[in-house]
Amino acid sequence: MTKLKSLEIRALEQLLGMSSGWVLDFNDESFALFFREHDVDIDSSLYGNQSKAKRLRQFWAKAPHITVGAVTRDLIAHAKALGAATDSNNLKACEKAVARIMGETTSAQPVSAPTSSEGVGESDFLEKAFEIDVSLLSLDPALAAVTQQRLNEIKKAFDVGGLDLSIVFLCGSTLEGLLLDYCAKNSSVFTKSKLAPRKDGKVKTVDKWTLNDLVSVACDCRVLSKDVEAHSHSLRKFRNYIHPARQAAENFSPDHHTSQISWQVLKAAIADLTNKR
Repeated sequence: MTKLKSLEIRALEQLLGMSSGWVLDFNDESFALFFREHDVDIDSSLYGNQSKAKRLRQFWAKAPHITVGAVTRDLIAHAKALGAATDSNNLKACEKAVARIMGETTSAQPVSAPTSSEGVGESDFLEKAFEIDVSLLSLDPALAAVTQQRLNEIKKAFDVGGLDLSIVFLCGSTLEGLLLDYCAKNSSVFTKSKLAPRKDGKVKTVDKWTLNDLVSVACDCRVLSKDVEAHSHSLRKFRNYIHPARQAAENFSPDHHTSQISWQVLKAAIADLTNKR
């Protein structure tokens, strides 16, 4: 698992004002709420019961790298919104650190073009052809019918155009449903993963897992390919964007490129689940 390096942590601590035990302007309630929006219980015993800064350090050390990257990127955005990012060089170091652990390029290509651990960038990933066949998923007939209906609706949305947010919602919720079904049927394998979400030291029941949990564990168990994990950022947070206030706060406005990536991630995941890669 990719971890933040000591110099990267030092830069982030400076940006987030962590020397006093605080993190930016968060109080305990708003800090917990911020992490809950990322499907993380920062008050869990896993991260200790000390200051916000100490809990954040434990989070950086123990959480999956994709989760660490997504949360830290939003903390950086919050710092910028507060006007706390006064040192441009330090800010660049923090952004570069997040890009590195997220598997994104930081030099030759723009930060918006992530690459997977298998060396597949966005452009290459989008060019891949995936064979998907819902009948091979061994779904309950009713779930299979609903899944096929959603896939058809996604295709129609692309034909109409301008429905990128709807496509992200459909792709995210469909992927979550398919992974939840697969995980429930193979829980004896998934729950043994070191990345299986826990509360009070015990693995949560599968129905309590988030899409972020499902993707991370499925990749750890080699059910999903690494390119799915690397390019699933928007889908992992699709539930946040359902709330207009949260979407506005994050300034998330998906375009055709975002919806294309989301659709490609869903197709790649289905191909993985049906051994068609």
